[in-house]
Amino acid sequence: MTRSLVAGVLGALLLPAMALANPAPFTVTKGVSVKASGVTNLTVDCPRDATALAGAVVSRSTGVTVRDSLPTDSWRWVFRFTGLAGEPNARARAAVRCLRLDPAAGTRRWKLSNFTGTRTVRLPPLASREVRVRCLSAYIATGYGISREGAGVPKPLPPGDALVAAAIPARRSFLLRLENPGGDTVRVTANVRCLSRTASAKRNGTTVTQRFAVARPGFSDRVATGERRVVRHRCPAGHTSLATGLSLPVRDDIFMTGSHAAGPRGGRWFFNHPAGKPQRVRTWLTCLSLRTGFE
Repeated sequence: MTRSLVAGVLGALLLPAMALANPAPFTVTKGVSVKASGVTNLTVDCPRDATALAGAVVSRSTGVTVRDSLPTDSWRWVFRFTGLAGEPNARARAAVRCLRLDPAAGTRRWKLSNFTGTRTVRLPPLASREVRVRCLSAYIATGYGISREGAGVPKPLPPGDALVAAAIPARRSFLLRLENPGGDTVRVTANVRCLSRTASAKRNGTTVTQRFAVARPGFSDRVATGERRVVRHRCPAGHTSLATGLSLPVRDDIFMTGSHAAGPRGGRWFFNHPAGKPQRVRTWLTCLSLRTGFE
């Protein structure tokens, strides 16, 4: 097991003579045609005067598998997909939540930094493992993703994979529970985007700061046997949704087929529960307050 901080994505965003007030988040969405063989890359960029806080796949065709979700540069999120042969016109779409600060009078410039925390583990066949990825003390966790690499000798079971059975947000971390339902060992890297808790700026020669506030409301939902269910929740008023979290029951066949922030305040989760007793699932939203400003 290894753990590292990717210093190469530390970003400093500077604006010339203009002023800043409240956070102004927005979403960049992009689609791609997925090849029937090999790996298809999709890079989603925020404008260079903004920073990428969270990314997620929002739709994909039947037979398309999400291989990687990886924050890289300060403004960038990379997704990788594989497709099944014989699936024509396969497509996928992904969205990134971006942040810039609103112009207002009196401030000369602003500075904001982020980085990506990572932790890599080996996941044996038919195993599960909890992985906590932390931000530094002066940062808050705003989004996550995983990337994977197969290893080992093929087994009678399907090839190895890594499924996210839990992604529980905390102030400075995400706790992930990863499951491998296949027959090969998989090397998985968990990635967490970390945003500096404060932004600094200059006003009349004096340094002023803005301290970001993030809420993480949790919810509980019942998913019946044999049901494919879409769950929807919203952040509190005055907030915008960044990332979705979840926790599935251990030792049950319920699984999540996808989740993403949706609309200004919402989140959506897609569950499949083929058999067994009805189950309760826990979900979370990471919500950025829009009511902060420079002081």
